[in-house]
Amino acid sequence: MRAVYLRHRPALREPKAGLVQSEGDRAMGTDVVRRTYNVNGRPLDGRSLKCIGILSSVSVSAFAVEALRGSGDLPDKVRALTGFDLKSNFTSTSLQMMEVMFDVAPGLPEFAQFTAYGGQAAMVNGIKKLKEKAGCSIFVDDGRTFLTEPMFQDGRITQAVDSVTADGTAYIVAAGDANDNGLFERFNNSGIRERVRIKARRPDLYSRYAPRFDFANITYEWHRFELNGKIELPLKTLPYYGGRDCCPGPIVLNWDQPYFSVTGDRGATTDLDIIVMTKDGDVVGRSISNNVGGDPIEVTAGGGGGIIFCFG
Repeated sequence: MRAVYLRHRPALREPKAGLVQSEGDRAMGTDVVRRTYNVNGRPLDGRSLKCIGILSSVSVSAFAVEALRGSGDLPDKVRALTGFDLKSNFTSTSLQMMEVMFDVAPGLPEFAQFTAYGGQAAMVNGIKKLKEKAGCSIFVDDGRTFLTEPMFQDGRITQAVDSVTADGTAYIVAAGDANDNGLFERFNNSGIRERVRIKARRPDLYSRYAPRFDFANITYEWHRFELNGKIELPLKTLPYYGGRDCCPGPIVLNWDQPYFSVTGDRGATTDLDIIVMTKDGDVVGRSISNNVGGDPIEVTAGGGGGIIFCFG
């Protein structure tokens, strides 16, 4: 015997994923996963997938896609099921996510994108198209957040998600980028009643161009928050384009009663409102829909006049 050679099993060659590698790949440890593991000799990368589907609220620029294809930062096949944006050459959140995902799953053969703009029905249509037309096995939902989606019952979007995940399809959603911000409490009657003067829409008075408004005096019995034991939660208000040192967002209230938009025959049996007031008692924001027979949802997004609400 003249020599002994140690024979190494050849490593699975990883496909390239463009000029720039996302730091998120290393931060999540997915680069280690790809180098370390395989399934029956098959690499854990994009080559094992057919398509990743993306739901977004903005269109995809055809010019930006072409540039990213040329640099190798996107696969050759990128489909926009609602059509490409042929006017802009700017990147978008959809394309930015595609770049990151292509780094995490190099070798992916296709991205399919649907611009979910036009209400909940458009969102449902997008979910179905990405599954039935594109055949995607992973969905990434960065679409528009519909503030009137039910929290205590499965609405039409949730039902569509359930229909595509029943066969093992993965559905990852940004959920409005809101993390877990919010409160979950039982209604706690404080026993404190107060008469509030509110500017409200008058359905019986319409001009040719806009609805008329009038002032109404409404007596409320306030909820006492478990969070601080008070009948109010502190908020900040600031100009919409001003500097932000807090997290701006709409105020959305749901309570556990039937949603007419889901059941079609039963709705809420109680009527709750949201009132945002200054320390002096002036109303700067409100949501005062009549909920009885409808959906148990109230939403107030701002105080008007370019003012937004901030939590924290």
